[in-house]
Amino acid sequence: MNYRKTTPEMLAQAILENIGKKIKTKPIPIDGARKAAEIIIKYLNPKFGK
Repeated sequence: MNYRKTTPEMLAQAILENIGKKIKTKPIPIDGARKAAEIIIKYLNPKFGK
């Protein structure tokens, strides 16, 4: 779908065609905060980063 060429009617039709369809998505990582903390601690206190 081209954003600039999409009319409200085209968008509505696309929504109607996709309601209830199964979608496949990649898993979302949930360990980002832990990884960030590990990186930050290395810079704040080098003895913990070893």
